[in-house]
Amino acid sequence: MDPLKEPWFICPNVRAHKSRVGVDVYLYKGDETDFPATLHHLDISYRAPLSELQKQMPKTLLLIEASNDTQQPVFSSYIHYFKTKQRAGFIPLGRKLLYVLPPEGYAQNLAKDIRSDQMLGVIYEGALSQLRHALESNPAFL
Repeated sequence: MDPLKEPWFICPNVRAHKSRVGVDVYLYKGDETDFPATLHHLDISYRAPLSELQKQMPKTLLLIEASNDTQQPVFSSYIHYFKTKQRAGFIPLGRKLLYVLPPEGYAQNLAKDIRSDQMLGVIYEGALSQLRHALESNPAFL
């Protein structure tokens, strides 16, 4: 499977350039055009409880993994963070949202063969109002 495009970087927020990590992103299911061709930095500044995701129908699924062995330790720390906190990161994509999930529970239900060293990207359509509501009603999402 070839990555959708390169290079991509994940960083927990815009100010954390030292902890950004190079990743490869693969289309698992859905339409690759759901992901903007001009997006190279996945700035995961927002968080959401994993339980919120099961209320929506995913449109596109992406497998995300460290781009090489030197990137794996930082990527593994992101996986550990999201597992421990039981949260997903999310990125607004216009009228869509990209959620980044750790490789367990709901992510395994969606992508049965996800590996423990990967995360699942889940794109939901029409999620802009949900994002606005989440941010206004619960500052813990930030």
